[in-house]
Amino acid sequence: MVAKCMHQEWDLDDATAEQRKSDLWINSTIADIKSFNKAYKEYQNNKEEFCLAMLDIDDFKMVSDKYGHEKGDEVLKSISNIVRTEIHESDLAFRYGGEEILILFKTNLKRSYKTMNRILSKAKTIGYSANFEEFHVTVTAGLSSIEDFKNYEDAIESA
Repeated sequence: MVAKCMHQEWDLDDATAEQRKSDLWINSTIADIKSFNKAYKEYQNNKEEFCLAMLDIDDFKMVSDKYGHEKGDEVLKSISNIVRTEIHESDLAFRYGGEEILILFKTNLKRSYKTMNRILSKAKTIGYSANFEEFHVTVTAGLSSIEDFKNYEDAIESA
């Protein structure tokens, strides 16, 4: 199974943990959603404790419209970098939609919550500048434990 990773393709079955952390997995096509679904099912089948988080960059469309798509890309990359540095090697991060990021945490709700708080805290401290203006972005997140959901669609809706 292959998932797109920014500008590369990785075979999910053969990707090392370092490769998985090297960039966020981009899920913008049906095949990529299937990759996410496979990872989700593997976690469920292995009866592992894990959680799902959905991050949304607040007012992302406004940032892109007001400051340009390049600035929007810069914001997305900086938030992605925070996610990459804060998640553990066993966790997986997927881009979902334009400004949303899904994270499969291979741990319990308490530890996932702590990681999410670090991500949210760091995201709001980054300053950006464009058109002689300084601005910050915030990120909103939802987090849910997976054990209560039969499929990833329900888990995403909950997060």
